[in-house]
Amino acid sequence: MPLRRAETSGAGSMGKEGWVQAVEKREKGDFELQRWRFRASMMVA
Repeated sequence: MPLRRAETSGAGSMGKEGWVQAVEKREKGDFELQRWRFRASMMVA
């Protein structure tokens, strides 16, 4: 199970709270990127 191994190696040092924050930060970054792409496509159109 690769997910289980990633949990123990990656999240073990940070703790669960750190892992959750990292995921939320990544999702927020993806949202910002999508919003920027949307604005760029609106300017082009």
